[in-house]
Amino acid sequence: MKFIATIISKKLFAWPLLAFPALYMLFLSMEGSLGAWKYSDMQDFFGNTAISCLIFVLCLTPLKQFFPKWPVIAALNVHRRAIGISCFLYASFHAFLYVNQAESPVEIVRDFQEPDLFYLFFGLAGLCLLIPLFLTSNNFSVKHLKYKWWKRLHRIVYLAAFILFMHRGFGENEDLFGTLLMFLPLIVLETLRIGRNFLQLLFKEIPTKKQPPVPVWSDEKLFSVDKIVVESDQVHSFYLKPGEKFKLPNYKPGQFLTFRFDIPGQEKQVVRCYSLSDAPGNDYYRISVKRIPPPRDKPELPPGLSSSFLHDQVKQGYTIKVLAPNGSFCLPERGKLNKIVMIGSGIGITPVLSMLNHLHKSGIKRGSDIWFFYGVRNGSEQIMKDHLKSIAQANKHLKLHVCYSAPAEQDRLGEDYHIEGRVSLDLLKQILPGNDFDFYFCGPGPMMADLAEGLDLWGVADERIHFEAFGPSTVKRKSAAVKADNQYQVKFDQTGKILTWTGEAESTLEFAEANGITLPFGCRMGNCGSCSQKLVKGEVHYPVAPSFTPEEGYCLTCSSIPASDIELAS
Repeated sequence: MKFIATIISKKLFAWPLLAFPALYMLFLSMEGSLGAWKYSDMQDFFGNTAISCLIFVLCLTPLKQFFPKWPVIAALNVHRRAIGISCFLYASFHAFLYVNQAESPVEIVRDFQEPDLFYLFFGLAGLCLLIPLFLTSNNFSVKHLKYKWWKRLHRIVYLAAFILFMHRGFGENEDLFGTLLMFLPLIVLETLRIGRNFLQLLFKEIPTKKQPPVPVWSDEKLFSVDKIVVESDQVHSFYLKPGEKFKLPNYKPGQFLTFRFDIPGQEKQVVRCYSLSDAPGNDYYRISVKRIPPPRDKPELPPGLSSSFLHDQVKQGYTIKVLAPNGSFCLPERGKLNKIVMIGSGIGITPVLSMLNHLHKSGIKRGSDIWFFYGVRNGSEQIMKDHLKSIAQANKHLKLHVCYSAPAEQDRLGEDYHIEGRVSLDLLKQILPGNDFDFYFCGPGPMMADLAEGLDLWGVADERIHFEAFGPSTVKRKSAAVKADNQYQVKFDQTGKILTWTGEAESTLEFAEANGITLPFGCRMGNCGSCSQKLVKGEVHYPVAPSFTPEEGYCLTCSSIPASDIELAS
């Protein structure tokens, strides 16, 4: 089955099959065999081909949900865009044949005025709906429209399917029964899908919002730096032990710590979040921090404030204020942990390294299929090189792939790294045996956005895609991208500005910044409470529940959006 799926997933598999109807007609015309075909027969042939492509591509959505582990279904999902493009091209040729057979434009206008030919309006409407889908079936459109809006646009394909059903069913042949049979697979699959979703809503308790994990302690605690290890030119690991005498609580692999730094020269505490980079169960907490230099294109800007403080001023024995481990990007305590792909790019390796260490410490069981991808520029930036090698050698069910995007002269392929290039969806498709995995990844925003979108298009179920972004470079999951469609008035008391919220910003904080209003912030992820502002009037909504709970009458601007007209004391 996997061999068949591998063949089906190749691009050369789909296009010849999709082009076959056109090639068949071309062959008949060259052989002089079209004489037996009426002009209307050719119209019907291309129209039926277009509708068949549309039905097939729409059937893939429920099939992917019902059979997420079937490799053939996943392989067919790779060709969704190609099938959709073919649908539009055949529908266009169907329309072209109709226009071409008319003696004049006047005759076409008369046809549309005939009551018995009302089905022509359905055909025209269906073709018009397919045009924007055809024009945006490319990666350029996905990136520039943003994935959530691109996805919403492409949902009009269901309306197009209904309209084309009416066009064919009440067309010249009035073949309503035949059209019903043609659409029957789609009708059955969508009915089953809707029915299943309804039953889940009826019998399964579904929380209204994602519940944050409960912190193991509520207030900040003092930790001392027990040890500092230089991992690379830019990354230091800090081993932290509690200053007070209490048993160090465990955490979930992948979670982070929130720090409150008292940095000289700063009027307020600087709040930052850093992922725990080791497995739970030790007598210490470890974070691995990369020194953030000025942007390459703007070297005049200052380097990262907190990372420079940790690298330059924090020494062994230094005391730091720490909040409890938190975060939802973590391995489950129970469930299947035998088919996992972990991806870390740059310093984004830290949370997935914690996961990997946990799996190694717990023992990777026989029959597991664990993959670990690590992407960096070159050997000078790689961390934990020997550690990763030792884990890979100790676990035969673990496959390690280190990728260098710009290897240095002294870096040796096959010894220091395995692949030259970046971690991408194309690379995953080349190496992985299929998409039947839970994916955990963390890294730069653009890389994660591409992976999140690509895995979805590859047919990976949404609940099997897990990611975390650092700071403002966030990636929105399509199911979590809930935004207010209404327009609300947002008043900022200190500036006196009254602005109109239209739902384009990701949060109230981003909305304020886009309009030149400076608000305090820390983690920008709803974890630390630094952005808390007094809500004088109105209500806000949290698309994803924050880890930090603000005081009564306050809101977290970094993770909330208006749910009515609001007034902030800021």
